[in-house]
Amino acid sequence: MRALALLLQKKVLQCKKDDFKKVAKGQFLSLKGKNMLIAIIGENCVGKTTLANKINEKLGAKIYAGKDYLRLEKNPSVAQESFKKMLSDAVTGDNLIYLITEFEHLNFLPQGAFKIVLTADLITIKARFKERMRGNLPIPVERMLEIKHGIFDD
Repeated sequence: MRALALLLQKKVLQCKKDDFKKVAKGQFLSLKGKNMLIAIIGENCVGKTTLANKINEKLGAKIYAGKDYLRLEKNPSVAQESFKKMLSDAVTGDNLIYLITEFEHLNFLPQGAFKIVLTADLITIKARFKERMRGNLPIPVERMLEIKHGIFDD
């Protein structure tokens, strides 16, 4: 309970590799019934979706990933503004989990969002991505992972 209070106070939780299991196993359990926006931030293949699904079992939140918000409206600019409003409303309204892989999407987050940053070493990310791509990691994808690695470290 003390750890949970500390997490809420800081509004940011940094998780290395698979430490998110500790979070998913119960730290959010006592948050049931509270309204919140949870942003799970990290590179590809660090466990954002896995953690979101675990948290969702406890909270029953809507989950949006990356640019899912573009489905809200035909016009991308209007969709972005609608989504930002939805995120703001989620701070005190219905629970919402937003998975962020692009640095510029951090600007969508309103004051009061609970942020979880997941990280993993590059070797782990490449191995997970390779598995996701049925054992083949094309060189351009590998380079993209290398370039993006560490963008959320601070």
